[in-house]
Amino acid sequence: MLKDREVVGNMVDDSVNALIKRIDEDSIRLLLAGPAGVGKSTHAQAMFGNFGISHISHDLEKQGKPKSSPCKLHQFDPYGCFSDAISSKKQFVIDIGAGTVFRKDKEENEARLKRMLDFKHEYNLKIVVLIADRTVVRKQFLKKGDHQQFINACDEWKIAYPWWQKCLDFEFPV
Repeated sequence: MLKDREVVGNMVDDSVNALIKRIDEDSIRLLLAGPAGVGKSTHAQAMFGNFGISHISHDLEKQGKPKSSPCKLHQFDPYGCFSDAISSKKQFVIDIGAGTVFRKDKEENEARLKRMLDFKHEYNLKIVVLIADRTVVRKQFLKKGDHQQFINACDEWKIAYPWWQKCLDFEFPV
C-alpha cells in the first residue's frame, strides 16, 4: 500500500513541477479550479510542500463561516473570501471548490464572472483549470463521497465549466 502512495505522490510531484514550469514566473499566484475529485487540494498541498507556496483552500475558508459569509455559495465573493488571506503573500495557490463560483442562474454567473475577472487582474492571478479523465475523477471522488454525490458534482461542473473557460489562463491535464 505504501508503494501505491509513493507512486501517486511521485505522479503529483511530476504534475506540480510541470505546472510550475508552465507558469514560468518568479511570483506564483494561482487559482486552481476543476471538477470535484480532480486533485485541486492535492496539487495545492504539493505546491506548498515542494515549493513553500501558501495554500489557501476555499473548503477551509467556508468551514465554520456564518450564513452571510462571502465564502458561502449563495453569495460567493472572491474579494471578501480571499483578500485578507492573500494580500500579504507574494506567492499563493487558491484551491477553489468545483461548483463554488458558477451556478445555474445565468445573470448571477455574469456578475460572478465579472467579479472573478476583476479579482484575477487586481491580484495578478493565473486561473488554471485542472482536467482529468472522468474515470480518474470518479475514482478519486468516490473515496470521499457516494455515487449520487458524484453525479450531482458532475452536473454542477457541466454548468460551471463554460464559465471557467471565459476566465482561465489555461487548462492543465493531471
